[in-house]
Amino acid sequence: AEERDQERLRDLLTEFSDLFVGLGKVEGVLHHIKVPENVEPNCAPLRRKARTELDQELAFVQEWVDKGVLEPCTSLWATYNVLVTKASGGYRLTTDFRKLNSLTEADTFPLEDMKAVLDWLGGKQVMSTLDMRESFFQIVLAEESRPLTAIRTPLGLYQYTRMPQGLKNSPATLQRVIITRRLKRENSICVHGLSHRRIIGRGRSPTGPEGGFQRLRKRGVKLKFHMCCFGRRSVDILEHRLTSEGLQPNEVHLSAVRHYPEPYDRNSLLRSIGICRLFEAFLPDLPRRIQPLYEVLVGTNWKKKKRKAVSEVIPEWDSRWKLPQQEAFRD
Repeated sequence: AEERDQERLRDLLTEFSDLFVGLGKVEGVLHHIKVPENVEPNCAPLRRKARTELDQELAFVQEWVDKGVLEPCTSLWATYNVLVTKASGGYRLTTDFRKLNSLTEADTFPLEDMKAVLDWLGGKQVMSTLDMRESFFQIVLAEESRPLTAIRTPLGLYQYTRMPQGLKNSPATLQRVIITRRLKRENSICVHGLSHRRIIGRGRSPTGPEGGFQRLRKRGVKLKFHMCCFGRRSVDILEHRLTSEGLQPNEVHLSAVRHYPEPYDRNSLLRSIGICRLFEAFLPDLPRRIQPLYEVLVGTNWKKKKRKAVSEVIPEWDSRWKLPQQEAFRD
């Protein structure tokens, strides 16, 4: 049965290969930026940048111009781009919209609660993920809103034609599109990451992947092939690993914990506690275990027996994280 499913999936991926090429454009949707009438345009001053940063920015801007994401303009508004280093290496180009966001009317469309999402997904036998390619750029920016997004670049003054990341209401607009345009089926959910939007489904759909692919093609959505997976027993998402046994911490972050140095002062101790608190859901007995550390913070002498509390927490976390949390602390 699994071999037949894999063969059918390969055929579907070939049939719907157009879903994984180019930049999508969600049909019938516009993003609007609402600011007070007669507001004074904000024109940010130029900022000096290193030659390497200018070259990186130039490459991004030229790519976005070629894709139709940016267009030349003569707007009275102007802001600047910021290069952000990615954890995987390389750069991500972002735009500083802080001033514009402070003037923008908020969109209160509800986003998914990430804790609820992880609880909902944990313990499922089969999971699939669809990752939208440059998800924000798949939504067209309304004509009247474009001058508000003008940016100073090495190529001159440009404005966005697609909804950029960093705008106050971009996440709400994308969530509204996914919900109202039925981009996801009933037993699936949308997860918001820093640079992507991922639709995760649990179990098997009556129509299989074909129904979802047809819906996405009709809506004009494009996917990132190497970030999609189908029929998996486990997937990594939002710093966690989802498996059929339940929700578990991600190995990448646990590896960092394994090599975290022993605290040597108040601030480093606070950082240690913060790391433990990050995955408190997997350590139901955590408050008791780190109580000696809190005593150190309120002025208790740093004694050897209390220094051991750190080594007590981290190794057990490392050695038992693969087991369901109930069993890990019951034995």
